[in-house]
Amino acid sequence: MRTLREVASADEDFAEFFGREYARLARACLLLTGSPTEAEELAQEALVRVYARWNNVGSMESPEGYLYRTALNLNRKRIRRLAVRTRHLHQSSWRPDEIEVAEERLDVLRAVATLPVGSARCWC
Repeated sequence: MRTLREVASADEDFAEFFGREYARLARACLLLTGSPTEAEELAQEALVRVYARWNNVGSMESPEGYLYRTALNLNRKRIRRLAVRTRHLHQSSWRPDEIEVAEERLDVLRAVATLPVGSARCWC
């Protein structure tokens, strides 16, 4: 079990890390997303996740690498969610009426049937 002094020291270390990395991470996330709002959300969520694991991450050789990897993984999840949402919207927003399609097909077949047999020319 950690003492209060160790917890305070770890919090100070993270506060220093946060101050050093936040702006740079937010700019990198802006390059990924193209949206300042989404970039800030990604950067904040990545830092929250790093803070939750700071006891382990803070002692890593490159906590910055862990932070950026976390942000990239969060962005991948965001893109997947957007793709799924887009797919669902696209699938549910327009579906042809099967009866209407069948009626149109019959109309085309009836029109073709009225054409004289030897008069068809290819306009290819």
